[in-house]
Amino acid sequence: MFRTLLTLATLLVSAALASAQTVCAGQSQLPILQMQDKQVWQKIRIEADATKNGKGRLWKIERNDLKTSYLFGTVHVTDPRVNELPPELVSALGEVDTVVIETTDVLDPEKAAKALSASPDLTMFTDGTTLLSLVAPEDQAAVKAGLEARGVPLISVQKMKPWLLNGLLSVPACEQRRKAEGEQVLDFRLAGEATGRGLKLEGLETIDEQFKAFTSVRLEEHIALMVANLRHQDRIDDVIATIIALYLDSDLGAIAPVAEHMVPTAETDVSISGMEQHVIIDRNHTMADRAARKLEQGPALIAVGALHLPGDEGIVELLRDKGFTLTPIL
Repeated sequence: MFRTLLTLATLLVSAALASAQTVCAGQSQLPILQMQDKQVWQKIRIEADATKNGKGRLWKIERNDLKTSYLFGTVHVTDPRVNELPPELVSALGEVDTVVIETTDVLDPEKAAKALSASPDLTMFTDGTTLLSLVAPEDQAAVKAGLEARGVPLISVQKMKPWLLNGLLSVPACEQRRKAEGEQVLDFRLAGEATGRGLKLEGLETIDEQFKAFTSVRLEEHIALMVANLRHQDRIDDVIATIIALYLDSDLGAIAPVAEHMVPTAETDVSISGMEQHVIIDRNHTMADRAARKLEQGPALIAVGALHLPGDEGIVELLRDKGFTLTPIL
């Protein structure tokens, strides 16, 4: 999903990224948390360990009457460590007929741009509202400073809906620059691997459905997340580096609590429960339903964002509820 947001946000504010750095300089904060903030780390660890199916980014899917399929959690970044396909995943690709990603729509930039232009009210304010007018007076200075630190002129995003702007703010500037230079995110790498192997390539959602998921969330929640992102823009590189470290360790259950610690949304006093419901949980159910049908059609590798895998209503558990056996292998 954030791959889609990043693509669209970059299309809209690409002029503001001319000075973005190419090398991502973020550092994982796990050593600091584990050695210096032990109480914080213990709290994070308790929450992570209590998350069902929180360990594992590659899962084997089995059912007696079907050939083995696989479920893989991705991170939508260009980091070369993430894009280096592990041997277990390469082996899985050799056993399937189909690769299924969240959406194939964003593989075609023209289609993504067309989706933007078809419904301008989904991405831009068309009624005279400006972004800053929705921000509490006490937060406006932080918003302006955060945008300035990011090299994004306020005037270039004043009419942008906050859900789309958050797609830009939640990843390092170096990610947009590397993408503009032709570096691929992991999902694109998998799509290319599928076509190169002659496998079928399919999607679980349309780009319009992804738009709807975000626009179903209350505006107040988007603003709260935007303010949190802008208050802590100096941490974004480290946040992503830390998430990557957790991902490479297959510690998916720790990603959300670590991210919340580093970029706390709670300080805005606005619950973002609607964000979790519409953007994660509701989509989990939709994607699990569609994934189950595709698994019936032949062996497949299902690849979705890593945060969609764990939890009581994560895709791993939802597929188990549908009669499949899932076992982590990485």
